[in-house]
Amino acid sequence: MVNKIVSACLLLLIHKQLLSYASIQVPKTFEQNDFEGAVKSEAFVDKTEFIKEFFKHKFILFTAPKRFGKTINLDMLYRFSALNVSSSGSVVPRENTDNFKLFTENNVEIYKDKTFFNLHFGRYPSIYFHFGNLWGRSFRDFIFDFKTLIGDLYSTYPFFATSLSGTKLDRYLLHFDAAKMVKSSLSELVRSGRFLTRLLSRFFNKKVFVFIDELDGVVQDIILKAGKEEHRIILFLRKFLFNLLDPNLVEKAVLSGCTSYCTMLLTNTTNMTIKHYQFYEEHVFNKLHGFTDREVKKALKQHGMKLRMTTILDWYDSYRIPGRFLTLLNPRSIYIFIVTRVLEDYWSYSLHFFKSRRLMRKRPIWKKIDDLTRGEDLYFNVINKFTVEDVTNLKEIYADMNETAVLDEHQVDLCLYFLLDYGFFTVKYVRDSQVKILVPNKEVEYDIVRVLDPEFH
Repeated sequence: MVNKIVSACLLLLIHKQLLSYASIQVPKTFEQNDFEGAVKSEAFVDKTEFIKEFFKHKFILFTAPKRFGKTINLDMLYRFSALNVSSSGSVVPRENTDNFKLFTENNVEIYKDKTFFNLHFGRYPSIYFHFGNLWGRSFRDFIFDFKTLIGDLYSTYPFFATSLSGTKLDRYLLHFDAAKMVKSSLSELVRSGRFLTRLLSRFFNKKVFVFIDELDGVVQDIILKAGKEEHRIILFLRKFLFNLLDPNLVEKAVLSGCTSYCTMLLTNTTNMTIKHYQFYEEHVFNKLHGFTDREVKKALKQHGMKLRMTTILDWYDSYRIPGRFLTLLNPRSIYIFIVTRVLEDYWSYSLHFFKSRRLMRKRPIWKKIDDLTRGEDLYFNVINKFTVEDVTNLKEIYADMNETAVLDEHQVDLCLYFLLDYGFFTVKYVRDSQVKILVPNKEVEYDIVRVLDPEFH
C-alpha cells in the first residue's frame, strides 16, 4: 500500500507542476477525425508511405487502441484511392478535386513517387462505411440506425436514379428513398451493400474498394450500454459483411476497429482470407498506428520543444511491439500537447473510456491491477476465438453493479483483454498461451490510479 501511495503522490506532484506551465487552457475535447484535419494540424506526422504497402494486399483488418489514428489512416487511404464522381455520374478530373490538392499542395511523401501516385491516385470506385454510429440498445434501434447509414450512403450516388431502370431501379430506390427505406425488409437490407458494389463495379467497369471504420462499434455499445439482442445484431452484421465482401465485386477492403471482437464479425465472411493486423503483434504496418520516438522528436523540434523530449517520453511512452525494438506513442496526446504545451491525460476523454473504467472496479480485476501497480507481474490467458457468448458474458459483468462479485478465470481474461484493447495496458510478451501485460506510461498510470483510489484527484 505504501508503494501505491508514494506512486500516487508522485503522479499528483508531477501533474500539478506540469499544469503550472500552461500558457493556454487545456481543451476538454479534441477531435482530429480525418486526414485533411491531420495534414493541416500543427503536429502532422506523414504516414502516406504506407499507402504503397496497402496496395500489396487484398482484404485486411486493423485493430488498435482508441486514439491511435485508425480513422485518420483509413480516411487517408480512401481519399487517395477514391474515384471522384459528379452528381450526374461523370468522372471528375483528378486535378480538379480537393483530394488532389490535399496530397500535392502539402507535398506528402507518397506524392514524391510520381509514378506510383499517377498510377493509383483517384482511380477506384470506393465505398466508405462508418459503423461508429450504430447503437446496440435493441435490434429494432440497430436496424433503424443501419437503414439510416445505408440511406446516407446511397444518397451519395444520385446518378443511379436516372441511369437505372426496371427492377434494378426499384431496388436502388428502396434504399435511396427515405419513405421506401423504412419499409425495406431485413433480407433486402442484408444485401444492400453487395447491390451497391455491383452497381458501382458495372457502372465504372472496375472492382470496388471498400473501407469500414469502427467495425466493432456496435459491439462496444452493447457491452458498455447494456444493449439487448446481441445475437440477432451480430448475426445480421455477419450476413451483411458476407454479402458485401464478395471478391468478384470487391478489389480491396480495409476494415478497422478497436477490440478483438472484430474477428468475430468476420467469421466465414468471404472465400478470401482477411489478414488481421493486430496492434500488439509484429508486422509491416506497426508504425502506421501511433507515433515512433523519432517522429515525435521531429515534431517537437519543428515547434521549438526539442528539450521536452525526455519529459514527453516519460509521460506518454510506451506501447511496446513484442519481437521488435519499437515503442509507440498515442498520437492524440502528442497532437494536443504540441498545441497546448500542457502534459495531461488526453487519451481517455470519451464516454466509452469513462464507462470502461467500471471493469477495473470489479474486485478480482481491481486486485490484479493493484498488484501490477506495485510491481508484480500480471498475466492472462490468450483467447484465440471470441464468440457472441463472450459479448453477453462481458456485458453482464459490466452491468452487474456488485463490485465484489466473484468472476471465473475466463471472465477475468475477458475483462483484461477488453482493457488491453482500449489501451490501458501494453504487451510485454506472449508465451505459452499467456499474455504478460504492463501499464504503458504515466499518462495511463495516472488514469488507473484515479480509478483504484477514489480519493486521488
